[in-house]
Amino acid sequence: MKKTALTIICLLLVVSRLAGAEPAKTKKGKQSSKTPTAASPQDNAASGTEVPGKRENAPAPANDRLTDKGDGTVLDKTTGLIWMKDANISTLPVPFDGARQYLQEMNSGKRPNFGYSDWRLPTINEMETLMDKNRFYPALPVGHPFVNVQNQYYWSTSMGKDVVDYFWIMDVASGEMMMDYVSACSYKFFWPVRSSWMPTTAKASTVMTGGQNEY
Repeated sequence: MKKTALTIICLLLVVSRLAGAEPAKTKKGKQSSKTPTAASPQDNAASGTEVPGKRENAPAPANDRLTDKGDGTVLDKTTGLIWMKDANISTLPVPFDGARQYLQEMNSGKRPNFGYSDWRLPTINEMETLMDKNRFYPALPVGHPFVNVQNQYYWSTSMGKDVVDYFWIMDVASGEMMMDYVSACSYKFFWPVRSSWMPTTAKASTVMTGGQNEY
């Protein structure tokens, strides 16, 4: 009888030990059920996950008036003018004679001319048609396709009436024009343009004149 009772006690001890060891085995073999913490914005950015409330602004819609022709030029459907897409083709500002020399080299093939040989400086009226004075830095229409636009002064071929050696220049940052004395020390950017066709929608005051003086 005593032997039987001892046997039962031993069995109970073994069972209790096995029962106590099972949680340890479960803890070792399974991952922790600890509640995960929220990822930081930096972690989300690194993983490409969108962060609520942090969406980037949608890109400006393409401008229907200004068409990127895909050959380094932009067509203005309103005026029929074809502008260089790169508004800083010379990289640095140049004197007036330097701008004309650069264009001569483009038209002769010494510099890239994008398949055309009739590039010229625009008149001040032509530049004015490109500006949007409701905008600043630069004063260009929303969604324009131009690149390397400088918020600086640009040359035109328009001279002032009865004023010697003064030309109209355009402040592309604001769309305002002014006159400037042409000298070897006067440096401006320039924006090559060429004529394509005479638009029927052009206003009388902005009809193109093939680069002749407007003022």
